[in-house]
Amino acid sequence: MKFDWHNRTLIASAAAVLISGFCVGSLTSQAMSGHSGPRAAAAVSDELNGPATGLFGHPRDKNAPRAGDVKPDGFAVWKQRLDTSGNSPKACVTFSKPLDPSKPYGDYVTVTPALATAPAVSANGSELCVGGIGFTDRRVTLLKGLPGQGGDTLQANADVDFTFGTKPPYVGFAGNGVILPRQEADGVAVETVNVSSLAVEVWHVSDRNLVRKTVSAPEPVAEGDYDSDYGDDSASDIGVKIWTGKLAVKQGNGERVTTVFPLGAVLKTLRPGAYVVKVKDASGGRDKKTDDQPAQARRWIIYTDMAMTTYKGTGGLDVVVRSLKTA
Repeated sequence: MKFDWHNRTLIASAAAVLISGFCVGSLTSQAMSGHSGPRAAAAVSDELNGPATGLFGHPRDKNAPRAGDVKPDGFAVWKQRLDTSGNSPKACVTFSKPLDPSKPYGDYVTVTPALATAPAVSANGSELCVGGIGFTDRRVTLLKGLPGQGGDTLQANADVDFTFGTKPPYVGFAGNGVILPRQEADGVAVETVNVSSLAVEVWHVSDRNLVRKTVSAPEPVAEGDYDSDYGDDSASDIGVKIWTGKLAVKQGNGERVTTVFPLGAVLKTLRPGAYVVKVKDASGGRDKKTDDQPAQARRWIIYTDMAMTTYKGTGGLDVVVRSLKTA
């Protein structure tokens, strides 16, 4: 019983000191002047169950009415959203009343900053979507007179701003292929977002060591994530680094940019085996930070002119090798 009473005293005193931080001075004096636990606990109970202090009041019931998304009166702009489900985003505006899909809504829409071509404008129900805006922040202006169903029209110009925010850096390779034709290919296509410079490494894995590895196209590593460069698809344990360098790329203002890394041009000699190309974001010296992993990717490359095809049947296995250049 003594242990339980002591715990109650400590809890009550701590509660009194906590509430004193919210300007309840009388409780502070009681808690710090050595009053007993039951008196402090009673003071806390009175304070919590008494009238609202004006600081917080009493919490509302979970079923109490709350302000909702009130639809405006008449024909007007109501909501907005960015549709990023497709390859190119769309800026969509919902009106308080239905639209008429037969109307030429492109005549009532302007986009700032201006687009290189006319925006693709479509109407569905009460929603008007503007395509072709890219991943750049835009202002869509809906002009006065924009028609709805039943003779409704927009009574004044309406500006609607769409903001994507800053997209994180991205580094990856185009496609999933690992075969690079030796004669006709320009190089390895690297895709980036919000990256101005790439640090590139080229590793070589001998043909004898290939039997111990899996030639693959690993997923890109996002900025801040750990690069799992180990295991069956890693060249770090048996490969040899044969080239390092920097590759300048365009930032693209949030859009995905493709840059070709000329693998054939940096190889002094062509060796049997395979290559691994590692690329990572080197913008602003981020590649020198050891505490912050940059966006990066790696890809196995079989740099060859030989295309191998196998046919397996009841009589055995046939292997046919053709030239990628001449077939």
